[in-house]
Amino acid sequence: MAASFAVENAAGYKSDGQSFASPNDDGIPQKAVLIRNIVLASEYLMSHITHFYALAALDYVMGPPMSPWVPYFGGGAGASAVAAHTSGWDVAGVVIQYPSGYQDGFNYYAGYLKPGAIGAKYDTLSLNAGASSGLYLAATTGHGNLSGVLTELNSQETVWSKVIADYVVALHMRRRILEVGAQFAGGLPMFRSLVMGGVAVDATSATIQNWIKQFRKVLYSGTNDDLSTYSVTSPASGTVMNFIANNYLPLVNIVSYLYPQYDNTNNIGLGASGLGIGSGYGNFLGYGVFQSHLTGAYSLTTESSMVSIGVNPYATSATLSDFTVNVNDSNAKRFHNRGYVYGATNSSSGSLFSPSGLSANSPSASSILDCHKRIVEVADYSWYYYWTSAGTTETSAYRHPWHGETDPTPTSAAKGLGEYSWAKGPRIWHNYPNSASPDLKPMQVGPLARMWVTGLYRTGMYFKLPMAHATLSTNLGSLSGDRSVIAGISSMDRHRARALECYLIGVATAQWLEALSGNPSILQEDSYNDNISLPSNASGFGIHEAPRGALGHWVVADGAKRIQNWQAVVPSTWIDSPKDYKGQYGPLEQSILSTPNGTLSFEYSLDFNKSSKFLPVEVIRIIHSYDPCLACTVHVVEKDGEKGVRK
Repeated sequence: MAASFAVENAAGYKSDGQSFASPNDDGIPQKAVLIRNIVLASEYLMSHITHFYALAALDYVMGPPMSPWVPYFGGGAGASAVAAHTSGWDVAGVVIQYPSGYQDGFNYYAGYLKPGAIGAKYDTLSLNAGASSGLYLAATTGHGNLSGVLTELNSQETVWSKVIADYVVALHMRRRILEVGAQFAGGLPMFRSLVMGGVAVDATSATIQNWIKQFRKVLYSGTNDDLSTYSVTSPASGTVMNFIANNYLPLVNIVSYLYPQYDNTNNIGLGASGLGIGSGYGNFLGYGVFQSHLTGAYSLTTESSMVSIGVNPYATSATLSDFTVNVNDSNAKRFHNRGYVYGATNSSSGSLFSPSGLSANSPSASSILDCHKRIVEVADYSWYYYWTSAGTTETSAYRHPWHGETDPTPTSAAKGLGEYSWAKGPRIWHNYPNSASPDLKPMQVGPLARMWVTGLYRTGMYFKLPMAHATLSTNLGSLSGDRSVIAGISSMDRHRARALECYLIGVATAQWLEALSGNPSILQEDSYNDNISLPSNASGFGIHEAPRGALGHWVVADGAKRIQNWQAVVPSTWIDSPKDYKGQYGPLEQSILSTPNGTLSFEYSLDFNKSSKFLPVEVIRIIHSYDPCLACTVHVVEKDGEKGVRK
């Protein structure tokens, strides 16, 4: 979508890197804006659910010894013995005899979240027993082998077994939301109906109404589309919103409670306050996302709200039930708010810089009306050249993407600076346009950054019965009762903000569906605007939020309308960036290096034969909290048999 914004911007659409509906010939039809939002929301809901359950939760939840969770024992004779009797990862039909007390070797998993742990029987034993050694009912039910673990999973009597069942349901939910989103997108993942000027959706009003109904049934209204009984905030069982509200959000809170060391220092977890592991920089960048279908240019004060909360998010806490959809709320913090925060260490620190000059704590904070001009990339420690006009390599340089180059130098001797990364180093030029002493700031991007910039997360939330998981007991020892959650910048804050955003996007999607369904004039509009074309000698930019974070595209076209330069600065490039010539590490690097006392304690695991194996589990958990993608980070193309394209 950012690429479409860039071309639309170059073609003269009145936007600041994003395209809004307009009654004029130079605007995007309202119908197209709504469909774009609905499709993008499908991607967000799928991505957030998938990230937690499939890519991050198993850092905290011990998987069962069966496909697809094995092998997790590492090398050794035991693992080889298992492999000799299996085909690849499929060990479902093989009985594995665990060594006695094997779970004691996996100390980085909480007792509740291990298979067969004594303390995991939530209805009879207290939380403190979760650290006890031995196997749950091993002598009588055989929980020391695969057959016993399958019995535990089928009986659904333990916290661990219910969480694993959640994992399976999550995979079902991600598939269902993609299926209904694909009706509008021509297929998902990958938005295939997106075109410059709108969307290529050639369907009758009746067909679109049926798509809306099918989407609504999956989202919240249930099999019979019962709108008299169910709403997006009171969804039917088996729907995506029901799963988010009653499974995903509570489980994130349960995990943060059981692993307080990864939460911020204000939150109290299992017998201890958080240590803030993975905090890193308190710098957050958000481009804004989900454009308004109403008329008018981008505005923080006059444009209709997509999602807001009923209280001032910069001043007080809010309950989950206070998150509502309002219109014409001039004080609301909305998804399409943009800006950046720097210097945050907790919910009461840091300064917000936005297009209107708003600031959470500093009324004198400057405006960033030319937001995209502050985005630059450095490459001193990357395997890329920047060239001077004289044809020599340039160091200690920063380039705006319109003037960027992607020219690989895959040897550390190329510049002699100790290059170590295929990622460039995006930075915010905070004191733009001061080139004499540029203040370049690394930025976190992603759900936590978005939610911090909009104010929807910054001051924290008060969760009513946060551990009231749909399939777990509400009397779960120390996990029962209400809980106030303070916002921070830790690893768990990234997971919590992502889950909360997932819920809010689901609420907003219901509004977009209703706006499309309840307005026949919008349904009858063209789905794209074909009145304009790319002019000669044009440049454009599109800034947008993918689920992983801030995404920008910049394009330059020559007199013949041919593309001369195209640069993409993607979320994972921000996250994975190497240090810059000022010695500042990238956000992910800093998060790993800035753990308590500046060191990592690491953990040791046991393989099948109880041989000690080194496992940097803290590093893994920090990295996964960001949801980085190395394939997205690096963009090198081949042209005329030559790697890379140089301007």
